[in-house]
Amino acid sequence: MSVKVYWYDDAHTILVQAYAGRPTQQDYYEGSFRAIHAINEVSHSVDMIIDFNQARPSIRQVLIVAEYTNRNKAQYLNTVVVSGRRVIIQLFLESVRRFFPIMSSSSYYASSFQESLSLIQQKRRKR
Repeated sequence: MSVKVYWYDDAHTILVQAYAGRPTQQDYYEGSFRAIHAINEVSHSVDMIIDFNQARPSIRQVLIVAEYTNRNKAQYLNTVVVSGRRVIIQLFLESVRRFFPIMSSSSYYASSFQESLSLIQQKRRKR
């Protein structure tokens, strides 16, 4: 499996889905399922980083899973930051905003994991 889903912090406020290599469609479903399950187990707002920095994602497969995630959005999910190669990730986010409005208002792009954390902190200060 080329996906890891884990809590970044002990307070369980930032969840990370980190992909590596060439993930399969099953990896995307598994990552989404585990993330939704983890977020639904807490009773507070959660921000998520979807990290593609070590992966070569297939846009077609990611869009199929985005549709699944949009239908099954976790109750306490707040900001989602997608991190990875700029062109592919921007195409992905553009598609998400167009086809999956539930996810679009809280989805952002960052070029690195560290930038993802900074963006989440910025969004939290504005809440």
